[in-house]
Amino acid sequence: MVAGVRKQKRHPFARTFEVDVDPTMGDMKAVEAKRTDIIELIMGIVERGAKLQAGNLLKELNGAFEYAIGLGKFLDEFMNPALAAKTSLART
Repeated sequence: MVAGVRKQKRHPFARTFEVDVDPTMGDMKAVEAKRTDIIELIMGIVERGAKLQAGNLLKELNGAFEYAIGLGKFLDEFMNPALAAKTSLART
């Protein structure tokens, strides 16, 4: 690839992670994430009127946690906080 010819593509959610996730949960270890942290993050996005983006982010977080759980990166007792948040948000 010749430098400057094409802009390197970023993941569609890279900006969302930089703007929304990093300021609120950027220094937090994944194992420390709780359902309430995810709910606060998602509700902050919903409150500014970006419901679709909030839903997509929740789906991405859920997938990332499930992937890491599948690889055995967490203890067996670990519960996916994004899945718990999704369930809580669906009830409200």
